[in-house]
Amino acid sequence: MAMTHRLRTLHDGILVGIGTALVDNPQLNARYVSADTAIQQPQPIVLDPFMKLASNCKLIDNHQHGKGKQPWLIVAEKALVDETDKKAVLDKAGVKFISVKALKNGRLPLDEVFKALKANGIHTLMIEGGSRVIQSCLKDVWDQLIITTAPIFIGSDGVPAIQDSNDLPKLNKIKYQTMGRDSVLAATK
Repeated sequence: MAMTHRLRTLHDGILVGIGTALVDNPQLNARYVSADTAIQQPQPIVLDPFMKLASNCKLIDNHQHGKGKQPWLIVAEKALVDETDKKAVLDKAGVKFISVKALKNGRLPLDEVFKALKANGIHTLMIEGGSRVIQSCLKDVWDQLIITTAPIFIGSDGVPAIQDSNDLPKLNKIKYQTMGRDSVLAATK
């Protein structure tokens, strides 16, 4: 866990999809790092096309209590028009909205998401989930892959496996390491 939190400090932003945000209620910050180390907290970012983020989530609570950066929501342009009440609540809670034109299926095109993030100063991005976001990114928009696995069986509530193995990338420069009870795989494209 400490390694994952250290990795978070090396990135401008940390991104999850709305499914992960709703199920896990993550904090998307670096908590398990040495107290004597000066760290830069990553920008918490949620892909949330339809503005479903709960206004009482940990991301917002942390920001309101000075324990985290302002959460950013990447939303569909249409949601800003259709969800004015929800936008007002999240706006009051301190959320920053970045809008992107959605695809016909409602999903946000990652190339446009990444362009919008870059325009807002995000040049390095750690993607932590969920499965759909990770699968989309593995198709063609990653430079380095680090997978941490813990010796825990999660069951049906866990992140589902990648559905289409034809989309799996070829990994290069593969390295494995055991850190405590966790196993880490690192690779490049």
